Amino acid sequence: MCGISGIWRLNGRSVSYDEITEFNNTLQHRGPDGYGVYIAKNTCLALGHRRLSIIELSEAGKQPMHDEEANLYITYNGEIYNFPELRDELKQKGHQFKTQSDTEVILAAYKQWGKECLYKFNGMWAFVIWDEKNESLFAARDRFGIKPLYYVYKPESLFAFASETIAFSKLKNFNKLIDSKNISHAISNSFYLEMVGNTIYQSIQKLKAGSYLYLQNTKSAQVHQWWHTKDHLTSVPHEFKKQEEIFKELFYDSCRIRLRSDVNIGLTLSGGLDSSSIFAAVKEIYRNELADKKSLPIEEPQAFIASFPGTSMDEKIYAEEVINYYKTKANYIYPEIENLPELIIKAIRHEDFIYKTPPVAHTIYKSINKMGIKVSLDGHGSDELLYGYPWMIRDLMLISKSANFIKHFNTYAQMRQNAKLSFLNIAKEGLNIANGWYQKQLTDLEFLVNRQLPDQVIMEGLDNAADNIAYHCFHYNTLPTLLRNWDSASMRHGVEIRIPFLDWRLVCYLFSLPMKSKLNNSFSKIILRDIMKNRLPDSIRNRRYKIGINAPMVEWFNGPLNNWIADIITSKYFIESDLWDGTKLARSIQIINQKKAWDQRKCDTFWPYLNAAILIYK
Repeated sequence: MCGISGIWRLNGRSVSYDEITEFNNTLQHRGPDGYGVYIAKNTCLALGHRRLSIIELSEAGKQPMHDEEANLYITYNGEIYNFPELRDELKQKGHQFKTQSDTEVILAAYKQWGKECLYKFNGMWAFVIWDEKNESLFAARDRFGIKPLYYVYKPESLFAFASETIAFSKLKNFNKLIDSKNISHAISNSFYLEMVGNTIYQSIQKLKAGSYLYLQNTKSAQVHQWWHTKDHLTSVPHEFKKQEEIFKELFYDSCRIRLRSDVNIGLTLSGGLDSSSIFAAVKEIYRNELADKKSLPIEEPQAFIASFPGTSMDEKIYAEEVINYYKTKANYIYPEIENLPELIIKAIRHEDFIYKTPPVAHTIYKSINKMGIKVSLDGHGSDELLYGYPWMIRDLMLISKSANFIKHFNTYAQMRQNAKLSFLNIAKEGLNIANGWYQKQLTDLEFLVNRQLPDQVIMEGLDNAADNIAYHCFHYNTLPTLLRNWDSASMRHGVEIRIPFLDWRLVCYLFSLPMKSKLNNSFSKIILRDIMKNRLPDSIRNRRYKIGINAPMVEWFNGPLNNWIADIITSKYFIESDLWDGTKLARSIQIINQKKAWDQRKCDTFWPYLNAAILIYK
């Protein structure tokens, strides 16, 4: 929930009400339900908050919020799902509460345990606490970086923070300047900047996932990574059935506590295994808790399905299998094609970053918002945890020297075969697959399927290699950037996404499991597929290959965006850019564009340049 901001003039200059208000209101889309500001007694620090009301809807939940002694002040974005249990624990320690909000619980927990309170929280958060007495500031992000926090720190001069980089364009006496080096990094690797905590702008950094920052006026800012998943792994049973029992209990409880809300909730349903599993779990939770709905929204969550008719990105037929299985209804969302270039430009400028595909997810949350829904349960994180990306298995093949090599090589070959089957199945549905998206996936696998196996296989730990691939994908390479993208897309329309697969208990448990419980018998996500027996149609539960929510780039580049691309690559700002060889790039793109010969690889290569050009120049 919400958008947060703050300004601390470390040089002793006062921060005015108008200054913090203008800075704070750039985040109105994140919090359309209200706002608040606080200016410290020394007048050098101010906190801002834009409110999205989800828990404690009354004015009692307004932020910035202070503790009973008016010594600690907090501005906070997120949800602590175990706040009722924490509140009870804190009451036993003598704390009193005036509201039903999780915000007040965070303040009490910080008073009780200091920075160690972070380990107590189960949820997602970016919050900043100002200690009026000590004139110190404590900022923290959740374990996996679901909620963002950007900041500018100039020792002896300025510390400022906000939920999005767009806010800094309204920060007084600060020039928001492009960082050419980071632009180049973002174009060549969409995931790099998030991995290192940088942005495409000079001086604007991002507090990394699982980190906190502490700052006192007379000292330098201290940044510390408080969370390392590898330090919190657990022992697991040897028997797979017992592993399943624990996993199911954790997964269902993760879904259950993420239904805690004072407003109604939606579910995004793609037709893939992950979102379908959440859908099934929520259905079962509602059935089993009919006698006690105190912790659940009154209305059972509605399903929202994104569809891209006539393109290879359309998974509507799979999502409908789940809907039909449960004999329920769904809301369908279709992309806005009219004035597509203008919509893309607007979305890019709002996102304020460079990625490898055009933004489309925001249309989902725009529709959810129009239905009066403020919260959505989404399926992110499972692919990174359970080898949902074919390239993860490919990399495992390349680095592994285990006796299990041949078995897993055959697994990959089977996945390739099933990718072909998926390709043919979509063709049978009469969809347009001429764009080559599936062919790109098959080409990526081809060299492994035909690769000569070594004559001798050395016995080494395959599980360790697998864990490294998944751990890096989850914590550094892929997921942090995707979480940034989805937060931006959803909060643009005042919708909070909650992600059951990112419950820290579930994450630690899955990283503790042996690889054979995740990848085996020609399937990835083994343990998830097994607990979904009789809860999902087998066609979905056994579905090996999915598309995910992505823009149908090939169809768009060869269709409604074709003339727009031609205009951009021949523009003066594109050709004369000092960030790339515009003349050379324009020449090669012009040939492709005129022939309407875009395929997925060409789109993937060119889009980051187009993204950068729009953001920087247009």
